[in-house]
Amino acid sequence: MNALANLKQPFEIIDLIHAGLPFGEFEGLRQKLGISAESLAEAARINTRTLHRRKKEGGFTPEESDRLYRLIVLYERSVDAFRSADAARDWLTRPGRVFGGRNPLQYADTEVGYLELLQVIEGIKYGGNFG
Repeated sequence: MNALANLKQPFEIIDLIHAGLPFGEFEGLRQKLGISAESLAEAARINTRTLHRRKKEGGFTPEESDRLYRLIVLYERSVDAFRSADAARDWLTRPGRVFGGRNPLQYADTEVGYLELLQVIEGIKYGGNFG
C-alpha cells in the first residue's frame, strides 16, 4: 500500500482512484490481512479471472479501485480502533452474528455495509464491543 501512503488531500486520493489503484495496493492489503488473493478479491467484488488480468495490467479500474480503497480504509481504521494490527486482522476476517454470519470484509461489499462498519469501528474505538 505505497501509492496511498504519501497522499494527504482527499482530491489526491480521488485522482488516484479515478486513475486506478496500482496492483501493489491489493497485494499490500492482502499481506496485512493474511488472507488469500481470492478472499480479498471476493470482498472487493473482483472475480478471479479479472484479478489475474489486473495483475498483468498492473492496476484496477476506477470502480474496482473505489471498492478496494474502502477495504484499505476499514483495515486502517480497525488497526487504529483496536490499537493492534493482529486484533484488527482477526476482527475483519472473523464472521460475526452482528454481520449476519459474514466477516466485516464480506459485509463491506456494499456502500451500506461499509458505512455501517465505519460506525461500528468508531464504537469499538470508544469502548464498545461489536461483532
